[in-house]
Amino acid sequence: MAAGDRPLRRLCPDGRLHRIGSGQRTRYPCRGHDTARPGGKSAVTIPGVHRLQVLIAIVETGGFSAAARVLPLSQSTVSSHIRQLEIEVGATLFDRSTSVAKLTPEGEILLEYAYSVVSLGQAALDRVNRSAPGPVAGELRVGGSTTAGARVFPDLLARFADLYPQVSIEFIVANVADLTQRVCDGETSVAVVAGSPSHPSLETTHILDEEHLLVAAPTHPLAGSHATASLLRGSRFLLREAGSNTRRYQEEALGHWRIRDLSTSTVESTHAIVACVAAGLGLAIVPESAAADALASGRIAAIQMSPSPPTRSINLIHRRGHPLTRPEELFVKMAPLAGAEIREGKVDR
Repeated sequence: MAAGDRPLRRLCPDGRLHRIGSGQRTRYPCRGHDTARPGGKSAVTIPGVHRLQVLIAIVETGGFSAAARVLPLSQSTVSSHIRQLEIEVGATLFDRSTSVAKLTPEGEILLEYAYSVVSLGQAALDRVNRSAPGPVAGELRVGGSTTAGARVFPDLLARFADLYPQVSIEFIVANVADLTQRVCDGETSVAVVAGSPSHPSLETTHILDEEHLLVAAPTHPLAGSHATASLLRGSRFLLREAGSNTRRYQEEALGHWRIRDLSTSTVESTHAIVACVAAGLGLAIVPESAAADALASGRIAAIQMSPSPPTRSINLIHRRGHPLTRPEELFVKMAPLAGAEIREGKVDR
């Protein structure tokens, strides 16, 4: 068999482990479908991983029809999977008296274990794939916070894609609190976030420290110059949404300067803040990477302050003791090395 025809193994929606190569498919029965033991006695049926994946999709998307679009399957197939899953576990999983997909107490219990079962199944298949020679394949599911997403997160993904082109990448961008919860719950294995979330179940790997700038519209009287707190008295500052880690960072930085009579407005994304600054709506403290394009084009300008805004760490988080797939493991190893190159401005991959 040629190198390009090496066998790959993956879990398919029909609940079987498939070996793929040379245009042929060999099927191995999923053990969860063995319903009889020797001698004709019934065995306990373990729900198929694919049915648990359907359950998770319904909960995460909020309904059967939405899950059908994401999977993608027909809605009738999704409903059929859930009915079969209820038969296998001997319990009703969804409250059908409401118009929304609401889990019963039994459904909540099963969901708690479903994430672990699916994750372990993926890890098992990854171990099988690792034993086969050839390029790394599989899927990388990773999250990035909105602040890290300005530059660091996309750059890391691009570098990883260049190194491992046969790995499919699925990513989500959300705030740090949401990503931290997703990683703790096992919904996302790895995430790149700004700051250092404090949680006992998380493992944190430092990637780089991000410089931040005070920026203003180019027409601002202090644009491109040094300023003091007294000169900024009465200024309007644009901040991220209340409760976000970035908002806390911005408020702490402003606290160091002790600017009197300042006012604030809330904007829910860093990119939107930069756009509002360019329009003259106020000043803002933003990551250097998020401001780079607007600074280069002259749409915004930096204001020098003493002390400068503190740097903010960009970190990779994953759940302590949680098995990582081969692509996830490689991403965790690559991130700090790539972070050093990103900080030095090396763009060649």
